[in-house]
Amino acid sequence: MRGGLLMRRPSQIHQERMAYLLLAPLVCAWLLTAVPAYAQPKNQSPAPITLYEGARLIPGDGGAVISESAFIVENGAITRLGGKGEISAAPGVRRVDLTGKTVMPGIIEAHAHLGYWKDLTPSAEHFTREQLLQDRPARDAPG
Repeated sequence: MRGGLLMRRPSQIHQERMAYLLLAPLVCAWLLTAVPAYAQPKNQSPAPITLYEGARLIPGDGGAVISESAFIVENGAITRLGGKGEISAAPGVRRVDLTGKTVMPGIIEAHAHLGYWKDLTPSAEHFTREQLLQDRPARDAPG
């Protein structure tokens, strides 16, 4: 068993460990500098600007509903808001007619504790099979 694990001298084992200890920071440094460069998208075009018009808009901030709204979305965010005809957009901007539609903020519960809430009261006492079945999304319901 020449060169096997049992035949190595303690000094050889120490040298191998030192080599790994010296090599590990170099590999980490390379990963920190090289990988982000590869992860960057190349020649990414700017997000289009879109003017949406005609929808009934519920702002969701307690403000009045706008019956025939107009709003501009740039880079995924609403940047201008008003009534139809009140907002001007540059030539070539994409326009979407939403007449007859309703627009409102998305109401998303991204961190829910199913079974914990009953009506508007949170409590561990509500954590029952019946409450869990009542709280599950309709798409999971039997039938």
